[in-house]
Amino acid sequence: MASTTQSAVARWESGGVDPGFDTVRRLVRLCGFSLAVGLDRRDDSDLTQARRQLGLSPQRRVDRMVDSANSLAAIRGSLAGTSVG
Repeated sequence: MASTTQSAVARWESGGVDPGFDTVRRLVRLCGFSLAVGLDRRDDSDLTQARRQLGLSPQRRVDRMVDSANSLAAIRGSLAGTSVG
C-alpha cells in the first residue's frame, strides 16, 4: 500500500534515514488517520520538573515514578468499565 520497499521502511525504523514530511503524511493517511500540524508557544515546564527531580534522592525518584505508574494503572482500570463516545 505504501509503494515502498521493506528496506526503506527498515531504514526509517532504525533512524538511519528520515522519511520526510510528505512521506510521513502519506503513511499516516494510509493508516486511516490525518496529520494535523500546529505551532504552540514553547513551554519549559518539563525542564522545571526535571530540575526538581534532580533535587531528590534516587530512591525518592523511583518511589515517585512507582506512585505515578500505580495512579495511571488505577485510572486505566476505572476507565476500562466505561464506554466512550
